[in-house]
Amino acid sequence: MPIAGGYQSDPVYLQVSLPGSRWQNMFKVNLFDSKTCTLIGIGTNLSLMVLKLQAGIFGLSYAMIADAIHSASDSLATAYLGIRLGEKPADQNHPYGHANAETIAAFFVALIILGTGVFIVG
Repeated sequence: MPIAGGYQSDPVYLQVSLPGSRWQNMFKVNLFDSKTCTLIGIGTNLSLMVLKLQAGIFGLSYAMIADAIHSASDSLATAYLGIRLGEKPADQNHPYGHANAETIAAFFVALIILGTGVFIVG
């Protein structure tokens, strides 16, 4: 697997250990897996969304609220649905695979952002 500065032959695991319990050595997370990176990105983006929403509500800033909605739509549509659907292998109806699902999801995110802007301005 190519990485910056060379090639990585073995996956890098983050192992969470809970000593003294039956869950010891139970959780292993591959840091080079695309799903893991996507889930970490979604979690980070949703955390930022909550902070932006609180800042927008307490600061009476429509721009910050709109940015919070953008963060939520981006993480849910593009990151999760687009990548999850885009991973599907080729089948009889889609001989080249489903890689364009991410582009279509990004288009729907753009429509949501446009609708949010119209709602806020109107």
